[in-house]
Amino acid sequence: MATKITLNCLSYLASKAASFLARPALAASMWRSPPTTTRRPPHHCATGPRLSRYAGFSLVRKAQRVQGFKLTESYAVGGRLSGTGQGDHLRHSASMRVVILGGGGHAAVVAETAAAQGHAVIGFHDDDAARQLPGLPHLGPVADAWQHAVAEGVALGIGRAVLRRAWLQRAQTAGLAVPAIVHPRAWVSPSAVLGAGCVVLAGAVVQARAVVGAGAILNTGASIDHDCRIGASAHIAPGARLAGEVRVGDEAFIGMMACVIEGRSVGDGALVAAGAVVIRDVPAGGRVAGVPARPMGQPRGAVTTRPC
Repeated sequence: MATKITLNCLSYLASKAASFLARPALAASMWRSPPTTTRRPPHHCATGPRLSRYAGFSLVRKAQRVQGFKLTESYAVGGRLSGTGQGDHLRHSASMRVVILGGGGHAAVVAETAAAQGHAVIGFHDDDAARQLPGLPHLGPVADAWQHAVAEGVALGIGRAVLRRAWLQRAQTAGLAVPAIVHPRAWVSPSAVLGAGCVVLAGAVVQARAVVGAGAILNTGASIDHDCRIGASAHIAPGARLAGEVRVGDEAFIGMMACVIEGRSVGDGALVAAGAVVIRDVPAGGRVAGVPARPMGQPRGAVTTRPC
């Protein structure tokens, strides 16, 4: 009896299989991959590259032309150099042989950034012969950079504002190039302007129509928004945030993770302490700290005596 039931079941299944295979279209559909649907991109990149978010910045996955400048495979770096009037892509600007002025920690970061940008870093100058930079020879005191030049240009690797300004002037007077040093993983708007000798480190953001003065430092992860004006030899420390239309004076210092709200100004030589939130203008030589930022003491007279 059991054998008869088993045979009947097998016969039934065989007949169903034969009926199924007799319909080729239905059989073929069983082996097709699921239909793909076109996913509409977000509104902010409907006509641009496919973007992802990492550490607050846009990573460009594919090289393509957007807004008239070429995007790199990982990050886009646009901008133009002051005095050129051209929208050159900084990552693809002409590389040159450069020496680093300074031998401390900031100089080490600038040296690696210049190499990542495509420059040939051949050594460093520092008045302290005991200082060392990884893989780079010490070429003598700083004065030798323009008195016995061995490279086409120099990169400013010193944190002190007064020295940056002085060394920039000496190098330019000697006919040496002082290029803007921009890390490949920084974002610089195509409409931004970078002054000679400024340094824009990894993760920094320079938004539309911002102007960065000669010799200024935009340190790791710093962000300046649209229409900001950063003075000569100013220093925006790591993680600092400047909203739109902020004015920062010459040789001013904005501390780590400090914030300045939209439209405020920080005067020449002023100091904003780490973590401060500036909601009022800071006078020239002023020192502020806290949330909201309040004066730390009397405004200083000389703005060039304070190291950055």
